[in-house]
Amino acid sequence: MGWERTWILAGAFAALAAGCSTSSRRATDPLPATPGLVQVGEISWYGIAERGRPTASGEAMDPDAMTAAHRTLPFGTAVEVTLLTTGRTIEVRINDRGPFIRGRILDLSHSAARELGIVRQGVARASVRVLGHVGPVRAFAVQVGAFRNLSGAERRAAALEAEDVGAVNVAPDRAGRYYQVRIPGFRTRDEAQGVARQLESRGYEAFVVSVPL
Repeated sequence: MGWERTWILAGAFAALAAGCSTSSRRATDPLPATPGLVQVGEISWYGIAERGRPTASGEAMDPDAMTAAHRTLPFGTAVEVTLLTTGRTIEVRINDRGPFIRGRILDLSHSAARELGIVRQGVARASVRVLGHVGPVRAFAVQVGAFRNLSGAERRAAALEAEDVGAVNVAPDRAGRYYQVRIPGFRTRDEAQGVARQLESRGYEAFVVSVPL
């Protein structure tokens, strides 16, 4: 069964349960974030070259965030992505539009693609299941490093605290592979970007990441 037919049928079942008609629905029409809707097709990834550029939702592209682009699902929709060849599963949040290559249904961020194990192959076949709506991102942080060992992350955090930048957090990423060093608590991207620029002028590699509340 093709992905368009799978998506339309899933949408039809949800709509019938709600007592509405789907006779005019097309595969490209916007769909509600109804839990349980399933789409099957090719997925890919993007984001390295687009780091910091605005996504369709207004957030800056963050390759290290667990996000994805979908053509129609509302921004803030959480979806479960399962690789059909291995059964490996991740959760991502929709914050952009795409992909725009015929036959593809989802573009993952680099971090999400890494966790799913498709960075090298680039394109894979997967199922996408809607979990629900998790809302928009409302906070930002400045990331100043990611380390495979905790001691390296703690040394970086100590150096940053000596720079008088405020509180510094060290925490593992979702996959548990890296310890991320971040300065949290910014309400606007501009505020976070100002701190990132200051740190870059002092020799650090710093960039802004979006953080859900």
